[in-house]
Amino acid sequence: MQAMATAYSHKAVRVFNLWPNYEKFTGNTLFMEDGEPNGKYRAIKSLLHDKFTTRVAGKTDETGRCEFRGFHGTYDVSLQLPSGKPASAQIVLGNNSTAFKLILNERTGTLRVVHAPET
Repeated sequence: MQAMATAYSHKAVRVFNLWPNYEKFTGNTLFMEDGEPNGKYRAIKSLLHDKFTTRVAGKTDETGRCEFRGFHGTYDVSLQLPSGKPASAQIVLGNNSTAFKLILNERTGTLRVVHAPET
């Protein structure tokens, strides 16, 4: 799993093939003969869904900031406004866009994403 974690830490990696090590009966290293997932499958699933997935919940501070450490990629951001209404936006974080602001249009209840230089 360390090789997979290292490979996926680079933005250019989109797939990781496990083809050279086949099980005797199934021809697949991720499932047992009866079709049930094995330990390798569960380890990869945990890596991708638990360790490589960023889930953040919290409140903004007195200046309206909420910081988190995550991976490059696309994020769906959902907010609960002071009025109790929800608002959402999608942001993309990468090498040149690691900080952003969400600007609320109070009339329409929509959010606009503005990428900002890190401060």
